Amino acid sequence: MSVLKNYKNWAVHDCYATYFTFEDCKHAVCSAHILRELQALKEQNSVWAVDMHDFLMELYHQTAQGTKSINGMENRAIWRAKYAQICQQAAKEEPYNAIRTRGKPKQRQKFT
Repeated sequence: MSVLKNYKNWAVHDCYATYFTFEDCKHAVCSAHILRELQALKEQNSVWAVDMHDFLMELYHQTAQGTKSINGMENRAIWRAKYAQICQQAAKEEPYNAIRTRGKPKQRQKFT
């Protein structure tokens, strides 16, 4: 039994898998958690994560720290194209792995 069982609006959360069992609401991952995950990927030399982190921070500053929307449809097209480009780079660097295992993935040994 859950207090969110019949929730039908937006749920902003930290991407914990249990939250996604609520199917009648829309989901958004907390920006702070996204930035934290991107920071961890940046520390592992992920190029797309650096680009995405910079992109999200630039959007944040363009919206006056989240207090207003971005003006102009032409700007939205530019931002969407940039986002799509970063997502394509992410797909090249980290292809989708449909096989999921429990627990944290093992750290790979780095050879230099």
